[in-house]
Amino acid sequence: MHRRLYRYNNRSNHGKYHTRVPGLLDRKKHLRYPNGAFLLQSGEDREAMDFLKRNKVDTAS
Repeated sequence: MHRRLYRYNNRSNHGKYHTRVPGLLDRKKHLRYPNGAFLLQSGEDREAMDFLKRNKVDTAS
């Protein structure tokens, strides 16, 4: 879930190729707080809320 929400670096061919795979929050304006908390603008929260509900994460909306 962390990789889909945030971004990660992908390595292939034994580390020869490096690509940065974007996450859900890379496409949206957000503020990131410690302990994995983040804040989205009210118009951009639909896709993120659906993602969090599918992964059974507690949310405060």
